[in-house]
Amino acid sequence: MCCFCFCKQKIYTGYEDGLICSWAHENDKGKDSADKEKSVLIAPLIGHTNRINCIVSTDTSFIITSSNDCTVRQWDCDTGACVAVFKFADPISTCKVSPQFNMLFTASWDKMIRCVDLETNKVVKSFIASKEAIKCM
Repeated sequence: MCCFCFCKQKIYTGYEDGLICSWAHENDKGKDSADKEKSVLIAPLIGHTNRINCIVSTDTSFIITSSNDCTVRQWDCDTGACVAVFKFADPISTCKVSPQFNMLFTASWDKMIRCVDLETNKVVKSFIASKEAIKCM
């Protein structure tokens, strides 16, 4: 597992091969008197083809994932469907969401930060933000 996040009572985990899994956390009331906590796999989210670098939750029912496959994907937490794909020239190290402005910020190995308007799904600004590859924001 490379990364994880929480969204709407679910846990999302990202892996080296590009797989993302959604998990539900449940109490298991077995025959014995002790309650047991467990996580149950709900569904895999298929789309990325390389390492998942970052998973972030929005204030709505979406998660956003970034990968070494040079894409950022927006996923619907209720359906598990990929609703938007942003393609770039270099792997995306990390991303952050500003719910207040409905903006996504991506950081890349090419030293760039890009600002994506989540209403229009368009990059509205990009700039060189570092002398080296950006690993975190």
